[in-house]
Amino acid sequence: MTKAARKPRRVSFDNEQAVLREIAKEIDYKVDELEIEESSNYSGFGVDVYCITTAGYGGSRGSKEWFVVQDDDAERELALAIVKQDLESEPEIFNKNFIESHIDLDHLRDELYRDVYDSNYDRLLDMQADEFWEEAERYGLDTPEEDEDDEDWELPAPEDKDIDTVAEEQTKSQLKHPMDYLEEIYSPAEAVEQAIKIGGIDIEAAAEEAVSADGAGHFLSSYDGNTSESPSGFVWCDTLGKAVLCGVETYCEDANEDEVACAEAHTLQTFVAGPLPPGAGANANKINERPEVKAVCTEEMLAARSIDPAKTKGWQIYSQWGSINVSYELFYCHAGPRTGTVKGNSFKPAA
Repeated sequence: MTKAARKPRRVSFDNEQAVLREIAKEIDYKVDELEIEESSNYSGFGVDVYCITTAGYGGSRGSKEWFVVQDDDAERELALAIVKQDLESEPEIFNKNFIESHIDLDHLRDELYRDVYDSNYDRLLDMQADEFWEEAERYGLDTPEEDEDDEDWELPAPEDKDIDTVAEEQTKSQLKHPMDYLEEIYSPAEAVEQAIKIGGIDIEAAAEEAVSADGAGHFLSSYDGNTSESPSGFVWCDTLGKAVLCGVETYCEDANEDEVACAEAHTLQTFVAGPLPPGAGANANKINERPEVKAVCTEEMLAARSIDPAKTKGWQIYSQWGSINVSYELFYCHAGPRTGTVKGNSFKPAA
């Protein structure tokens, strides 16, 4: 005789001990090795969150913690609330292009126009005639022609309409890209803050795009020692005692810096990558100076990730900045022979 399968009963999220037992089973811990409490980290976001820890019970596996929400809807709601808070308090941690896409640039341009125009007008008004006309020529105004029959001829002072025309053209040029204009005045972080303050930002739409692009988990959790695939096609891997990112798929470039299959002739291949702190910036010329890059893009790491270390010994190492979606900045470590090309995969795949 058989019986119909019993439908699983959903754990009541209000029952702390029931939640603890369920999570203990999932993470392969005994219930008495764990503690559960309402999370203070995420209080104030309108979402119930538990914090489960091994504090005091970690033993040989060390101290760990997990944050638990009821379901996918709660996870997304919490992520959206966190992103909104970050956009309001730390907008500089997001990719500049992402922020710019959610600012009303026309409104920002209109709000900046009068101050920029007045500043240009006053500066032009104080110029000597020859300085003004030299400046004016750059914006399409012709310098008055000299009257050769007049021995006392002097370059005339500009009329108000001339000053107005040049000031307008200068202002339009400066505000063609208003974010760039603000960055000439402020630091990158302050420029973002000013743009949001002056032009406004659609917080709701920006948060929705960020969570949809990067996933809710990106804004809720940090590296916990487990291997899990990231949105970038990399996975966390422990190499030389460092938590770095190893590629799920190979990446190679030819001499023209175009991506090619690694089976084809190529000049470099990515051997590892790593995260950059929020707001690190995309200054490709200074990427080698960052401590994160110096610690990872090394000959030792190259050898550790190589299938045949003897083959890659002495290869040139290159570092590169990159970003994923809207808010995750990375550096990449590439390597290749100092001369010529190579075919085939030279580095270990992600475990």
